[in-house]
Amino acid sequence: MILSHELFGMPIIQLSPQLALHTIEINPHGSPVVLLLHGLGATGESWGLQFPALQEAGFRVLAPDVRGFGKSTNPKGRLTIRDLARDMALLLNYLQAHPAHIVGISMGGAIALQLTLDYPNLVHRLVLVNTFSRLRPGKPSPFSPGQRSGAGDKRCPSCFPLTRARAPPPNVH
Repeated sequence: MILSHELFGMPIIQLSPQLALHTIEINPHGSPVVLLLHGLGATGESWGLQFPALQEAGFRVLAPDVRGFGKSTNPKGRLTIRDLARDMALLLNYLQAHPAHIVGISMGGAIALQLTLDYPNLVHRLVLVNTFSRLRPGKPSPFSPGQRSGAGDKRCPSCFPLTRARAPPPNVH
């Protein structure tokens, strides 16, 4: 199925003099709201195959192009995930579309997580798809490949060695 631009609204929403977000809106009178956040190198339109099912289920669907992607404002200077989460908070407030179900894939998941942490009142449910919590970890995790944790390991007190067999529970009659 190919969705044409005529099937859904695709306005540019001017949130500030420096910020305009291209946003696809499906079923504007639907409820509840679902905010779909795309991954790196994609746009809101990449969620197109999900639009019919979400509309049929009655949701109001918002699928913006994150700042710097698609037809949204290109940033001047460096952006952080927190900046992009703030953009989404501005969008949800501007459209009076909260609390919303937030769905993010890849980079969109990192934005969704930050949005939830910084603006919990805007979020009803959070769905993270194939994502991460940081772009660049400060140092390797104690659980990085090549490092093992086990019972009594101070880095993971609740871990147990997977190679050690546990005795089955006793039979109770």
